[in-house]
Amino acid sequence: NGKLDPGEDASIIMTIENTGTSDAADVNGLLASLSPYVSVNSGSLGFGNLAAGSFASQSYEVSVGNDTPAGHSAGFEFDISAYQGVSGNGSFFLVVGQIPVLIVDLDGNNNSADAMMQCCDNLGVGAEMVSTIPNDLNLYSSVFICLGVYPDNHVLNSQEGDALADYLNEGGNIYLEGADTWAFDTQTSVHPMFSINGDEDGNGDMSDVKGQDGTIAADLEYEYSGDNNYMDHILPLGQAFTMFKNLSPSYNCMIANDAGSYKTVGASLEFGGLDDGSSTKDELMIVILDFFGIEGIWTALPEAPGSAVSGLNIFPNPVNDHSQAILKLDVATHVDAGLYTGEGKKILSLASEEMDKGTHVLSLRETATLPQGLYLLKISTNTGHETRKLVVVH
Repeated sequence: NGKLDPGEDASIIMTIENTGTSDAADVNGLLASLSPYVSVNSGSLGFGNLAAGSFASQSYEVSVGNDTPAGHSAGFEFDISAYQGVSGNGSFFLVVGQIPVLIVDLDGNNNSADAMMQCCDNLGVGAEMVSTIPNDLNLYSSVFICLGVYPDNHVLNSQEGDALADYLNEGGNIYLEGADTWAFDTQTSVHPMFSINGDEDGNGDMSDVKGQDGTIAADLEYEYSGDNNYMDHILPLGQAFTMFKNLSPSYNCMIANDAGSYKTVGASLEFGGLDDGSSTKDELMIVILDFFGIEGIWTALPEAPGSAVSGLNIFPNPVNDHSQAILKLDVATHVDAGLYTGEGKKILSLASEEMDKGTHVLSLRETATLPQGLYLLKISTNTGHETRKLVVVH
């Protein structure tokens, strides 16, 4: 099916091109896995002699462990050598299992899709963004549909609704947002699967929104600055529950539904219109992905607001030798600093001590000995946690 799955043996076809003006003799290629879950069973393979401007391919056999987490991003490094010291290299990543998130941007102004992609990147969640609903949605664990706000909104047609309904019936998860899709627009076959009743069309009265106590969105609050404030008022049906209400006037604007075989979140507001403040869009994305059963770096490295850390930067990043972290503290506090793999396994302790208010430098010289890949620097203080990505290249 064109992707790696847990427990699968597969072939990765590597194609190389001689972009020079001279022939290359005795070309060999070595493919290496940077993932603890994936093994490359082929050694160095020969590509023969490549004339200038020509291509050649070889097939490398790989095995994926049964315990590979769904959505794991497996890194690979490819090294090429040829006669007289000619060489080249590159790296790439393949997602194992279903790709965690597909974002379908049908909104004419791109208000939410970019914000969703940024959240996925921040949280270490594999995501793709497209502008039309693809034929094979089953390649994805969850689908986020952005319909937008009038006059730049998209109205789901019957074919699109049928495709989304089929995906849910196969056990998928969908987040669907649209200011008019619940009460004003013609309903499709997928709409009833959200267990949402479009109560009324709305009156330009969207303001601040609050997550509801006792739900997965409890304690989240946002000021709202979307394209406009005309949002459908919606009601939950059956087992569905309200995640967010508009505060004044009070009405529902996001509803979740666990149907057993599939899960949905339906919103009349725009994700991109939620302003980061005491709560962030990253936090809401975590809530939705948790509900859908999708994991990211927060699973092993929980974030907490209110950290004593006011600044945390890594330079250089990416790094191929050694780097350093610049840590700024607003108050004196105990600091635990560690380096983790992308899967949340701690591999290095950098500090565990009391630190004064001010700027501190943490050496990351050990990165010179680490395999190429994605790592996470985690700083824990008395009041919270901060993490930053570190990319090692050699």
